[in-house]
Amino acid sequence: AGAKAKEMDKEKEKARMDEKGKREQEKERRREERERLRREAELAMQERRREFEQRRAKEREEWVNRVWIKGIANPTSEREVYELFVVKCGPIYEMNMEQSTMDRFGWIEFTSAEARQAALDMNDKVIDQLGNTPLVVVDVAEKHRLDDERRRERKRAAQDQG
Repeated sequence: AGAKAKEMDKEKEKARMDEKGKREQEKERRREERERLRREAELAMQERRREFEQRRAKEREEWVNRVWIKGIANPTSEREVYELFVVKCGPIYEMNMEQSTMDRFGWIEFTSAEARQAALDMNDKVIDQLGNTPLVVVDVAEKHRLDDERRRERKRAAQDQG
């Protein structure tokens, strides 16, 4: 009877050790899975960052003669803005002031770097005829910096709320 009890104890111990081994294996498998997912997320993030930087570099190349303008207090007609910048700076290739307000940028693309520079030199000196507010005129690098700043502000505000 004693030998049989010893045999059963050995089997129980073996079953317990097998179970422990399975739990350890499962823990290890889950840890590896978490690590794999973390690496994949990191790679995806790096890829998105690289695409973002490439897009920014392309914009800097393509938008060399473009300026962004905000600070238009009243819905000034695009014609007025066009005339003001053509007279003060030079020929305009294309413009989009529909989005331009006190807080949002519209843009003007000039036909030359000289005209673009003349517009940048007017920063804060141009007074919106109707609203009596200085217009903010920035180049692509400053626009990107301001966009990043706004993005960080929104992220911070979201974190404060949530």
